[in-house]
Amino acid sequence: MRTLTPIVFLFSINCTSLADTPNASDTSGIDSIKGNVDTATSSANTAKETGNTVKEFIPKDSDNPNGKSSPNSPPPNSNPPNKPGGIFDRIFGRICSVQINTQREANNNSSILTEIVIIYKPELFSQISSITVKDWFTNTQTIKTLKKSNDMQIYRFEITPDSLQSSYLIDVNSSAVGAFLFNRLTNNLNTYPVQINPYKDLKVSFFNLGFNYLQDSEK
Repeated sequence: MRTLTPIVFLFSINCTSLADTPNASDTSGIDSIKGNVDTATSSANTAKETGNTVKEFIPKDSDNPNGKSSPNSPPPNSNPPNKPGGIFDRIFGRICSVQINTQREANNNSSILTEIVIIYKPELFSQISSITVKDWFTNTQTIKTLKKSNDMQIYRFEITPDSLQSSYLIDVNSSAVGAFLFNRLTNNLNTYPVQINPYKDLKVSFFNLGFNYLQDSEK
């Protein structure tokens, strides 16, 4: 994350004493003081506006500025990516690593549920992209039926804040069209899943206010 350096304006006001003016009725000194005060006030307002602009560009969820986080609205493109992975991945599949790092007080010191959903049918990709985290983990009959589909792989992990680092291997079959990452936290139930590449290693980090994730090409 780039660090934005606040802009500080230094103002100097040259005040002229009335006692130094040659004639008390001469108002040129007063006008000069008034002009300097007006200039200083205008500059101060400009500095205030600049400070407000700087604050607008500082991320609010600054637990960890690296990586990416969960989207608050449905992905703009719900179509599967164009042939994820290399040609050998799509023919033979691939074993990928999943590394999960957890801060001690992550998720308000509560357990975290994570599911990696690998899709093998384009129609399912569009459907799952529009399911919120809350609905996915509610396990209604519709969700249960969906999870039993033969066109989907689901890897489920339950993490507690005392497990600081965990590593896993997942076996991704050939011909995957895409994948999603669902993380159930106390403050993200109305968010949507993160779209990930099924044939790339994944690193997920959980913090007090949320999480981020990285894959091979983003290191």
